[in-house]
Amino acid sequence: MKVDYTIPGCPPEPHQIWAVLQAVVGILLHGAEPPPSGSILGAGQVAVCQECLLEKNEKKIERFYRPYEIIPQPGLCLLEQGLVCMGPATRSGCGALCPQVGMGCRGCYGPLDGVEDQGARMLAAIASVISAGAPGEKEEDIEKQINAAVDTLADPAGTFYRFSMAHSLLNRVRINGHNASQGGM
Repeated sequence: MKVDYTIPGCPPEPHQIWAVLQAVVGILLHGAEPPPSGSILGAGQVAVCQECLLEKNEKKIERFYRPYEIIPQPGLCLLEQGLVCMGPATRSGCGALCPQVGMGCRGCYGPLDGVEDQGARMLAAIASVISAGAPGEKEEDIEKQINAAVDTLADPAGTFYRFSMAHSLLNRVRINGHNASQGGM
């Protein structure tokens, strides 16, 4: 089904709804030009991380935690603490509400413009912060460290694709009747 406009969020924030209503009034009463069909209204153009006020340092993650396993340190980036936060792969506009209260971003604003697959973008972000290996260390040992960190991710597909599975590369492979064992990707 073709959708003219989308307002992201789960649910959308009141300021977004108000901005959309103001745009509609401007179009109807003042002849303003409507946004192009397919536009996302009321959201930012940068990642949630860029509007998040939590302190960000160099990320070196050896394992991931589920929210009930640790109490996050206030004021520090949740991803740096090993809590999955979809902020690097999610469109801004919410004010980083979830991270501000110690809960990782869940990705409800969808991917940034130009990102074809939000889950793949998050997987790349996760891969870039896993702390593994040292100069001169054997490749097998580094691979074990990486696998140990990845094994602590609970339900990566469900987490990375909570709101975007219908548009993911994974879903397209499944719909087309292929899978990795059939050489589908």
